[in-house]
Amino acid sequence: MIKVVFAFFLVLLLLPASTLAQSSACTHTVSDVPSLLNVQGLIRGEIVSGLSKNIVVCLNDGTHFLNSPLQFDSRDSGTGQYTITYQSTPGQSATISGGKIITTPWIKSGNIWVNDLNDNASFRQLYLNNSPLPRASKAFTIASVNGKQITVKESANFSNLSPDTELLALGSFSVYREKIISGNGNTLTAATLMGMASVNPDPGYAGIAPIPGQPFFVENDPKYLDQPGEWTLSTSNKTLKYFPKSATEDPNSEQFIYPSLNQLLIISGSKNLKFNNLTFAHSKWTLPAGGYDGLQAGSYGMDPYTATYFSLPAVLIEFASNLEFSSNTFWHLGSHGLALGRGSNTVKINGNLFTDIGGNSIMVGYRPQFVLETDWSPTTLAPQHNDITNNTIYSTANEMWDAVGIFAAFSGFTNISNNLIHDLPYSGISAGFIWNTTATSMKNTTIQNNLIYHTNLKLNDGGGIYVLGNQPNSMMSNNAMTDIYPPDPGSPVAGIYFDNGSTGWTVQENYAKDWHCSDCPSNDPANSPTNFNLISNSIAGNESPTKYYILPSGQVRTESGSAVTTDSSCYNSLVNGDYYFPDP
Repeated sequence: MIKVVFAFFLVLLLLPASTLAQSSACTHTVSDVPSLLNVQGLIRGEIVSGLSKNIVVCLNDGTHFLNSPLQFDSRDSGTGQYTITYQSTPGQSATISGGKIITTPWIKSGNIWVNDLNDNASFRQLYLNNSPLPRASKAFTIASVNGKQITVKESANFSNLSPDTELLALGSFSVYREKIISGNGNTLTAATLMGMASVNPDPGYAGIAPIPGQPFFVENDPKYLDQPGEWTLSTSNKTLKYFPKSATEDPNSEQFIYPSLNQLLIISGSKNLKFNNLTFAHSKWTLPAGGYDGLQAGSYGMDPYTATYFSLPAVLIEFASNLEFSSNTFWHLGSHGLALGRGSNTVKINGNLFTDIGGNSIMVGYRPQFVLETDWSPTTLAPQHNDITNNTIYSTANEMWDAVGIFAAFSGFTNISNNLIHDLPYSGISAGFIWNTTATSMKNTTIQNNLIYHTNLKLNDGGGIYVLGNQPNSMMSNNAMTDIYPPDPGSPVAGIYFDNGSTGWTVQENYAKDWHCSDCPSNDPANSPTNFNLISNSIAGNESPTKYYILPSGQVRTESGSAVTTDSSCYNSLVNGDYYFPDP
């Protein structure tokens, strides 16, 4: 039996979010959004008069639907002595939703149910009784790409497609979503160019494009509405069609929610606020007018050295400091989850759950538009001293398959520790966003004690932990990456991936299933200079273990938290927080 042990401390990580500490004495208790906004106004008055105590606003159980995003600014700030907390009422669970419930009747037509919506609805996500439903989709394989045209290998009949039909095409480490304007036989024409290989002259990134042999999907066309739970939406006549999960299902007796708001919470200029034990759900992602031409980590653009974009996150923080997000749930979000933008400092993101999110779960260094590889101007805008700890992130990047679990770029003193990350289409953690050794605001990054597995389920050229660029005084230690394999054998996928310009790192006591070094010093991690130190790492090849156990607080658990009672001889000598890897 092989036993590899690391002293990790993931006790909080494996506890349900609701069991973590929260303030219990409610200063104000509210039952709906209007009363929440009224209390916000009252607290602003108290702030003007001078806070004399901590304030705790408790939101009662239930789903609370927003008409517009909640907004906090400098008028909502606590002080260095007194904080203001927004949380669920103790023992309850409040959801802040950007969605709408479908109230118009469903009418059955053959084996399909049809709903003629009575508002100006346009959405790409739909939820039934709190579970996401897939849009109608048909899988193919890319045969060739020529400008706006894609031809598939399989026999197909792409004529007479709906004007709302979209395509999803895969590259090596990026994806492409475009509207389809016409089809003929097994060839489709998109509304816009797909990938930078279509740009003439080539800007030097021709590999960022759909690749022959990769999967290809046609989505949201009634022609392919043939699987239980699937749906399509016509944006022109607002007709929603649904293929029931069973012959006896009646959607009129069920609750359907679609997202209506792009954002749920915007914090700008606030200090000393806490958000505990809340659920943020049902934000919207709209396909960009020019399509989604993925670059990496949820960024997109056809000319990145003129304009690179990130879609709006559900929760955005800018020019704010001393904030805490603890024990919250972020799910059913169409775009990115929680993003720290310009001037976001000393924000603690601890013990939260992120799942069913369209893009990046957590972002440090968010900018809606920028020029690729350029730093902040001025660099004082770079987020500083932010902590991302004890979070669970899984099954995310559902819309932007090239997004990641945790993204950090052009930021200083970012601490990414003790997080559990698994089942992602691309990389788990991505730190850095410049492919050379130029000095930037990216420095003093800490990535430690993270447990990452089952990444790169859809895309190549990434890994459990992916870093690039010059990040002086940075530390990567005691991370474990297992069960990470390329969907396309032969492409670089690794537990740890050091891409171009990776310098400034001390890499110590990590356990990884293989690693890859694209352009590190000497291009050889085993013989690198002092600005890239490697100490006592355990790097395995294809023989890496496929299962591991965790021992928090005297109880053995699997990575999902369920108790393990077998093989006690393997773990009876371990101490709290250790990992071991039994021979599979």
